[in-house]
Amino acid sequence: ARLATGPTGHVMGPDGRFAPADWWAIIFNPSFPYRFAHTVTGAYLTTAMIVGAVGAWHLLRDDVNPRARVMFSMAMWMAAIVAPAQLVIGDMHGANTYEHQPAKVAAMEGHFETRKRAPALLFGWPDAEAGETRRAVGVPGLASLYLTHDLNGTVRGLKDMPRSTWPTNLPLVFWSFRIMVGLGLLMIALGLASLWLRWKNRLYDTAWFHRFAVAMGPSGLIAVTAGWTVTETGRQPFTVYGLLRTADSVSPVAAPAVAASLAAFAVVYLVVFGAGIWYLIHLFNQTPHVHESGPPTGVPTRTAGITPAPALDTPHHGASRPALQPAE
Repeated sequence: ARLATGPTGHVMGPDGRFAPADWWAIIFNPSFPYRFAHTVTGAYLTTAMIVGAVGAWHLLRDDVNPRARVMFSMAMWMAAIVAPAQLVIGDMHGANTYEHQPAKVAAMEGHFETRKRAPALLFGWPDAEAGETRRAVGVPGLASLYLTHDLNGTVRGLKDMPRSTWPTNLPLVFWSFRIMVGLGLLMIALGLASLWLRWKNRLYDTAWFHRFAVAMGPSGLIAVTAGWTVTETGRQPFTVYGLLRTADSVSPVAAPAVAASLAAFAVVYLVVFGAGIWYLIHLFNQTPHVHESGPPTGVPTRTAGITPAPALDTPHHGASRPALQPAE
């Protein structure tokens, strides 16, 4: 992925093949810090949304359940801290992408014309053949503000770049970006609302907020998938950005073989993910209680790394443990 989206540290062999020349340059390319931070915070938010949804689901059933309160409180702290941070990181990541992959950003924004005070398009349908975004609704100047940090800044459009470098599916890039950003803004709203309700001492007994948190449960997974779609489809038509086109990197494999392997992958993933999702929903639906079985004596509290984790000194498997105190 690093070579595909930010090619550095490589050489071209006499046979036309790419070869690594500097692994440090390949891994720590100009986009690395922004992509890494954006991915890690996205993972934290995905986890927080799922844990928060489960906690909220059980609070709707019993808003004094201490374990559900702890679960929900921790998730809301994570959302309140990480979601705004993700907005800042995303802004820096966008500026880096605009510098190195301007065609991708132009597709994300739906801009065909280079202009000052470029609007941030909220809705629309990019039409490559017509060279415009149809039925566009936007906020004047906002795209210039967050891409150049200047309300009067100039933002490049697709027509300012060779047509051969345009992403091949403009609507997919455009709308995937909006799904990601829209869900990110909802996560920020969830986190900020949790701070307000916590301050008012209403975090655990506000039903509408719990329903909101439940609805946001899958939002992290959807946002991560949408972001991945922007990254991978936005760099098309290149396999290695600016150097190797996808049309020139197709393996000499017959179409039936590709179709068969794709079908096999689809079936396996459908079975594995289907069973996994069913099992997780079954677990999520179980009310947390004080008589839950803990880990058996002698089992580490975490996976051992270089230094083995200490054994957990707990009662025997199946023994009850004292109830947790409500989180603050």
